[in-house]
Amino acid sequence: MSKSLNFVVSIKLDRRSSDANGNHPIKLRVWNRASKVAKMYSCNKFSDEITFERIINQKITVKGDTHKLRLYLDRILSNANEILESHQVNSFHEFEKLFFGKTGNSLDLIYFIDEKIKECKDNQQYSSKEIYRGLRNLIVDFSGCKFIELNVITIKWLKSLEYWYLSRKKKNGTSYKISGYSIYIRHLRIILNELVY
Repeated sequence: MSKSLNFVVSIKLDRRSSDANGNHPIKLRVWNRASKVAKMYSCNKFSDEITFERIINQKITVKGDTHKLRLYLDRILSNANEILESHQVNSFHEFEKLFFGKTGNSLDLIYFIDEKIKECKDNQQYSSKEIYRGLRNLIVDFSGCKFIELNVITIKWLKSLEYWYLSRKKKNGTSYKISGYSIYIRHLRIILNELVY
């Protein structure tokens, strides 16, 4: 029997936002029965509504990339259920600590950005430190979570990030510029290149 009866998890398509192709972000929904509050956590994947309905309907046979996405989402849901069944989870914070720590820092992009921020601070590279801090905030705001697996950083993901970045407005109403995005991506490339070598 589950040790965390107050929590229920499911995979949902968040139709409140979309990427450049009109696809919506897929998220893990965690519902607390006691407080009647739900939180959504990014799965770092996007889908159109028709494909998503095919993915979550286990009676429908899917192939290729759609099948791979189903397996990926099934694994996320299975991990979440495993945590709730084997631990006494009393808050979203406790769930997040267990869920996002499951894979480890070795695959977490945010971990490596934080390490870069510390490195720049130690070397008194304050300008670079602020750029990495901005990069971190950008990716967390875009993805909706503080754990980003490295294998989700694809050309498609970067294009979605760029579209989202440029579609926003600053507090004074002006648009964000491609030059600002390019600076963040240049620093992201530095981190990824260092991980390769």
